[in-house]
Amino acid sequence: MRRQQGGGGVMIWACIIGDELVGPFRVPDGLKLTAATYCEFLKTALKPWSDDLPLSRLKTIVFMHEYAPSHAAKATTAVLKSLGFVNESLMIWPSNSPDLID
Repeated sequence: MRRQQGGGGVMIWACIIGDELVGPFRVPDGLKLTAATYCEFLKTALKPWSDDLPLSRLKTIVFMHEYAPSHAAKATTAVLKSLGFVNESLMIWPSNSPDLID
């Protein structure tokens, strides 16, 4: 069941780059995904991985996420910028895009 229809679910976040998988990370049950919690999650999950990445490789990566309020917040944009994801390296999809929902 979809969340909008009253069903439950499990939220998983992962990053796939070439043949490398970052995660998957399970978002804790009951966690309300606000800009603050999403930023903290990115710092915990993505930052340790990106710190070890050569700058030349980081420049070839496109970070994609939907345009949910927590993803579109100025704080989130600032965290992503601090990790090196700016301008053309950041792709935004519409929130609740039909392409993303089965």
